[in-house]
Amino acid sequence: MRSNLSRNVFLVLLCFVLLIIILTIAHLPFGAWLKEGFSTVFAFISRPFVQFGEWIASTWENLTRLSSITSELEKLRQENSQLLAEKVLMEEARKENESLRALLNLKNSLTALDTKAASVLAADSALYGRSLLISLGSNDGIKEQMPVLAPNGGLVGQILEIYPTKSRVLLITDANSFVSGKIQSSGELAVVKGDGLEGCYLERLLKETQMKAGDVVVTSGQGGIFPPGLVIGKIKEVFARGSLHLRATIVPQADFSELKFVLVVVGPKE
Repeated sequence: MRSNLSRNVFLVLLCFVLLIIILTIAHLPFGAWLKEGFSTVFAFISRPFVQFGEWIASTWENLTRLSSITSELEKLRQENSQLLAEKVLMEEARKENESLRALLNLKNSLTALDTKAASVLAADSALYGRSLLISLGSNDGIKEQMPVLAPNGGLVGQILEIYPTKSRVLLITDANSFVSGKIQSSGELAVVKGDGLEGCYLERLLKETQMKAGDVVVTSGQGGIFPPGLVIGKIKEVFARGSLHLRATIVPQADFSELKFVLVVVGPKE
């Protein structure tokens, strides 16, 4: 410990002596030259430290800028998400307005029928097969078997069950749905059945039946449930069903995936 203390005292005295010598030499004729040389050597030795300090400052500035950019990107991302959400809401509002406008036009065109508009509350309950729950019930005068239409005029189905403020609609695509139909171009009658999925079909038609893809199928008015002339859909494909009969698949006029409002046909206008 004593040797370390002696060494430290010696180094302090040495530095002090060197400082006195430098200050003394600085006043001699060649002092300026020596001073300049000392400055050059000091600058050379200190350059790495200066460069390191500049690198630290530059790195810190870049990190600060990166943090600012990251913060700005996050802000822009949030604004973009908000704009996308607003766009979705605006698109939904636009579709609802178009649907309501189409529903009003349909209501006005059915001059011989008394109708009531309802909103779709739920769709395709597994318990009831392919069906809709709508916002009208017995309190609104709704009864079983009343026809239900889409805003574009396509037949949706008929009232299946009634509650005080709601009703369940059996879709024409349900496997238990049967509608008395007619091929509009030829006037030939046929029963329209639901395929249990997304469409309907005409079955056990005689091979002489005149029909083709694109023909419109409407309600015939027979059976006392559906008024005549309501559009069911268009024939998609016709193919043989044995040696004597034909079968035709139908694409419904109503778009069930976009259905938000419906029109219930209460009965003929008095």
